[in-house]
Amino acid sequence: MAKDIRECLLEQARKFHQWQEITYPGKTTEEIGGAWEVDYPAWNDIFDAFCHVLTQMDAETADSVLLDEMVYLIARDNEAEGFIQETTSHPQWFECLCRRAAASNENEAKWQFAAYLPECSCSQEVRDIILDFAKDPNEYVSRRALLAMPALRPDCVEQFAPLFWERNCYSPELQEYQRIAVLVSLDAIHSDLLPQYLERAKQDGRSYLLEHAKRIEGGLSMNEKLFRTQFNHMDASEKQKLMEALTVPIYHGFLPPRSREKRIDLTPRLYAQRGERIHLTFLPLRPDCGNDPQWEDWNCYRSILTIGWPDCERLLIPALRQLYGEVQEEFDLCFDSWIGKEDWERWILLVRDSLLSMTAEEAAFLRSILEWMETALTHTSAMIVESNL
Repeated sequence: MAKDIRECLLEQARKFHQWQEITYPGKTTEEIGGAWEVDYPAWNDIFDAFCHVLTQMDAETADSVLLDEMVYLIARDNEAEGFIQETTSHPQWFECLCRRAAASNENEAKWQFAAYLPECSCSQEVRDIILDFAKDPNEYVSRRALLAMPALRPDCVEQFAPLFWERNCYSPELQEYQRIAVLVSLDAIHSDLLPQYLERAKQDGRSYLLEHAKRIEGGLSMNEKLFRTQFNHMDASEKQKLMEALTVPIYHGFLPPRSREKRIDLTPRLYAQRGERIHLTFLPLRPDCGNDPQWEDWNCYRSILTIGWPDCERLLIPALRQLYGEVQEEFDLCFDSWIGKEDWERWILLVRDSLLSMTAEEAAFLRSILEWMETALTHTSAMIVESNL
């Protein structure tokens, strides 16, 4: 049975190789360039055979021939990314293929494994391959690795920042992209190095780099204003303007599918400190995603609201525990909780009822969160709370 499944995929791979040689005789994949693979007429047959291998075979039984062809096919599907997405749902296969890709010359596979490593429940050994991808000589592979590093090895981001910023082995355009990745990754871990790199971006002066620096700096400004010491020094009118700012369009609505626009991180803090590692993240669900939502359907809102654990534990979780959702029966402190709009509205009422028993600072902090929440709920029917406890 397993042999037949293996041979079926290898046969589909042979047909693709034959088509490639007939259509582009004597050319390597790098020489062909562009999205040439999309013209192959039998992708559905390959995908079906690939999925059968993932679901019907044990990854430990795979030989080098099969693994090499699977890595090759993932590389060829670099536009749709359907093969890597499917592989992510099968951790054993993902681990085997990630190791194989890292040792290969298939750059179009490497960057996909780097990008999807945070989405797969892999061993730490495999997750650490992100460091090898970050050292890869291919610009796009290394860049995607740095962008994924905050979720896998946040302790290493600052070590790689100078390397990415200073190296001049790429064209000016690609060097600009490398520097953008530095800003984005440092911002993701709330690094103390970020302000100096934002200043260096201004000195650099290139347009896309400046655009990202301005957007990140704007998010930092908002988050600093939401921090306790700054917030407490504002008068009532300034606080009201700040809370109203959280409802403006720049923070709300969904990005187009496959958009590379950076989302805005909102991290208000009262009792939590900068760089708090344990937190809850609030992610609105795209309303038109159907009955089988995928990861990207709740990771596409224009802003990401992240609350550090000390603030969650004292101010948010007591009310969340009172909810028994229409999607999920209880609040999960260690994973994802899916909560429908009606239950969020109940939660908002519970929080508002509790404001009178809180200090002025706590009440103001919660109102700023409610402003964002109530606006977000006009765009969605459900919101996922991710916890990394």
